[in-house]
Amino acid sequence: MPSTEHLYDTLFSSPETSPVLSDELAHIIQEWLSNPDVASAVSELPLEPSTIHFLDRILQVSAPDYLPTDRDILFCHADPSPPLDELLLPGSDNGDYFPTVSYVCMRQSIKSLYKWLPTFSNLSDIMFLLNLNDYDDIDHTRMTFELFDLVCTSSFFQRAHLIINKPASFNTKLARCPLDRIYPGAVYNGDQTRAAIKFLISRFNAKQYQNDRCIHRWVVDLADTEGMRVTAGHFRDAIVRSRLQPVWGVV
Repeated sequence: MPSTEHLYDTLFSSPETSPVLSDELAHIIQEWLSNPDVASAVSELPLEPSTIHFLDRILQVSAPDYLPTDRDILFCHADPSPPLDELLLPGSDNGDYFPTVSYVCMRQSIKSLYKWLPTFSNLSDIMFLLNLNDYDDIDHTRMTFELFDLVCTSSFFQRAHLIINKPASFNTKLARCPLDRIYPGAVYNGDQTRAAIKFLISRFNAKQYQNDRCIHRWVVDLADTEGMRVTAGHFRDAIVRSRLQPVWGVV
């Protein structure tokens, strides 16, 4: 078996001109990642779930006759560029489209977010999309709570309709970084993952200042194709029930 140094040199000296991953290079990547030291180091890196997904399946994905699965397609997402004109919600024969506007919240000072608030003054409902996997990123999580608090207290917004979790690597991260290490007040009773999600969601529930505000909460793995279909159906029903006009998506 080639040494780790040889695999590293071969991998990083390969030309990057071809859009197709060769079978030889795919095997080199797999052998390199199979080394316990490399695997341990990679597990500590803040890799996107999509990166882990494709690295774990590098030989299958690199096959010339390979066809992507539904999970592969879900992992091949791109950041949206607002404004988003239409939102497609599957669940009916033809699909349901709703007029939308969108805003992607970058990791910036919460004070700079005030400038766009009047832009969404005529909205009837809000989708608040949250990645709970960022719970160990203290600054980002703090900004998320501040943003949600801003949405809840702003006179421009009347209802926040959705909190959605992307737990693709939540279990793995939770085992490596227990929630009570970040939030000393977190209490586990029974299933650790379920209790951790319940605790994080409760932080948002505490900001429900208005009794007439409707906050729907769904926890779903974005790589679970069937779960996403079911969630999208519930999401569509919630929007229809509230007689949605525009939607604002926050990621």
